[in-house]
Amino acid sequence: MIARGLRDLAAGLLGICGFTALGALAIGVAAGLSPQRALSGGFLLVGSLFFTAGAVVGLRDPARARERRVARGAPATGAAGLGSWTQAFHLSALLVGVGVLLVLLGVVLHPTASL
Repeated sequence: MIARGLRDLAAGLLGICGFTALGALAIGVAAGLSPQRALSGGFLLVGSLFFTAGAVVGLRDPARARERRVARGAPATGAAGLGSWTQAFHLSALLVGVGVLLVLLGVVLHPTASL
């Protein structure tokens, strides 16, 4: 099960990187930029968007989901309330991690980067 999850995570990361690279190259060619600069800018932009989305999801109040369940008559205590917070935390960590990875990739690809 863990191997399948890691395989799905790798496939998702490759898909995000692939679509980002294609979009960045298309926009970069239209703007007359070098491919390296276009890829760097694309990864930096998309990475910062993922990072910001992760921060927003992490700051969202999980009590809202609990209030909706209470309004429908479901109990607000126990594992139901904790599950909403845990899911929000895991999604936030995933989005922030992908964002940081893409930003680091953009920094490495930047034309003036010296490693």
